[in-house]
This record gives sequence, C-alpha cells and structure tokens, in this order.
Amino acid sequence: MICKNNIPDIDTALSQIKEMSLVDFLGGPGISPERVIIDDIFAGTLETALKDMIADTAISIDLMSPKICHDWEILALSQDTIIVAPTGDDCLHPPGVLSANKSGDVTGAYVGCSLAVLPSHRGNGIGRDLVVCRYLMECELPLWQHDKPGFSTAGYATHRSAFEKLLSL
Repeated sequence: MICKNNIPDIDTALSQIKEMSLVDFLGGPGISPERVIIDDIFAGTLETALKDMIADTAISIDLMSPKICHDWEILALSQDTIIVAPTGDDCLHPPGVLSANKSGDVTGAYVGCSLAVLPSHRGNGIGRDLVVCRYLMECELPLWQHDKPGFSTAGYATHRSAFEKLLSL
C-alpha cells in the first residue's frame, strides 16, 4: 500500500507513466531502444548500494547490520515490508528508497542508480516496489540521466514489472 500523503506529486507521476513505453521508463522519455543496455555486469549488491549512499550523504548506517532510522519517511507498507525514504538532518534530498522488514532490518535499496535486494528476500516483489516508490517520489528514475542506461537481467525484469504495476495503478 502506497502512502499517498508522503509522495508529493503522485497524480503527475501516474499521469506521466500512461504516456510512456517501457523503453521510455527504462531510459527516459524519447530514448532510443538501442541505447538501453542489459548486461549482468551491472548487477550489484545491497552492501555496495548502501556504501554508495553513505559516501554521497551524511547518512550513517551500520553495514554489518543495517537498519532503517525511525524518523525516515514511510512511503509504503505491506504485511511484511516497509519502504522508506531517508530524510531529516542526514540529507537534504532523499538519496533513494530502502525496504525493511517489520524489525527494521534493511532488505533492499534503490539508491543512486543502484537497485539491490538481499538474496533471501528476492522474488517477493520488493525490488518492484522499490522502483515504483522511487519513480512516484521523483517522477523519474536515476538512470534517465545516463547516455546509455544499463541494467542487469534481474534489474531489467524488476523495472519491467514496476512499469506494469504503475500502469495498473
């Protein structure tokens, strides 16, 4: 369930998605399909995504046992998962979105251009929901700023699933 009050321009984001093709969603409106690269060289880990977030912001998180901060903005809730945007004094603009279980343990992240979900939590739609929330929060995706956006096979499948979910909203 998406917390509509915490996503400032959800109506614009949903309206915009209806005008897009999958290729537009992957690389930005108007990108040519041959510019989108799918290669597993782009696969990453949750630890790397969190390290990048720490390097790019004042946010501190224990990489040995990463947990969400209680005052971060909740974007979505489901029976098993919380999706948050790191906010507050640690950063002026959320660097992306994180997922966590009900205990607050981080299970996935879409920060910067990195999308990663812990192997033990894959296949449950967490990655898809991270992409959905990231798009709704920003009305774009971070790879739209790249000349040649690149995705791992799993990242491509996750973004495609998110696109289909957004079209159904």
